[in-house]
Amino acid sequence: MRGDYQLRGNVVWMTHTGVPTAVGGRGIAAELVRVALAWAAGKDYRVVPSCSYVDVYMRRHPETLKLLA
Repeated sequence: MRGDYQLRGNVVWMTHTGVPTAVGGRGIAAELVRVALAWAAGKDYRVVPSCSYVDVYMRRHPETLKLLA
């Protein structure tokens, strides 16, 4: 599992989410993004979802949209 990000001030640029193919389809990427967004919210950071998976996740979970930078 891998999640890449860049922190610039109080803005987190979430740039990549990756899960090995062998364990894909089990919700691991979604859990990774959920935890990362919860971390950002806890720090009062804003998020730029430059990873397409993070972008889709946020649109599917409208409660996270308040984090958008």
